[in-house]
Amino acid sequence: MFNKNTCSAVQSFFSKTIIQALAVTLVIPALFHSTDAKAMGKRREKVEGETFKVYRIKKGNHYSNGPRLKLPTYQDSFNFKVVFDDSAKYTTKTAENQYDVNKLIGFTDCGNMRIHKDSARVGWNWDHGQLHLYAYTYAGGVRTFEKIGDGELNKTLEVKVSVSGDHYVFTYNGKETKMARGCSKSKSFKTWSYPYFGGNETAPQEVKIMLRW
Repeated sequence: MFNKNTCSAVQSFFSKTIIQALAVTLVIPALFHSTDAKAMGKRREKVEGETFKVYRIKKGNHYSNGPRLKLPTYQDSFNFKVVFDDSAKYTTKTAENQYDVNKLIGFTDCGNMRIHKDSARVGWNWDHGQLHLYAYTYAGGVRTFEKIGDGELNKTLEVKVSVSGDHYVFTYNGKETKMARGCSKSKSFKTWSYPYFGGNETAPQEVKIMLRW
């Protein structure tokens, strides 16, 4: 007969297996774009000897059309590198929307795949002639964002995001910013989230983003 500990271990194993299977069958197929190579442009580019994935948000779109395979992950530390070119300079149709935070890269968290439930992402916008970066999170459905610094165009910017108990730590240019998290467990089930423009408005022009992690 199985004892209580053995039953709990078996239950935990099958719970993780079911979640991963659902991610493969429901999430991954929906995240491939059938865009031809000519429309996509280059999928990889080198910057200072490092290879970056290229994401493009077409004019009038929210979502990028770069590589968007959303594999599950259990890691608790992420090191993101990004390069923005001049296409990051934009003006929104409605002036107040210029302050909206676009989403760069991040992950869902706490064992779910709902981005507006529990997640941590790096955000960005262009305002008053300057690129700004943000910590952008949802904890139990509550959204919070905070500016973590400014960045230069055509330069490699590096942001580290770490899971630490009941909060996230965003590190940029040596400065740490702590944000609330919706759970406290380590190595929780997560899924990736990729570049998204908005906010309320879609991209007013094509925006090119190069990412490495």
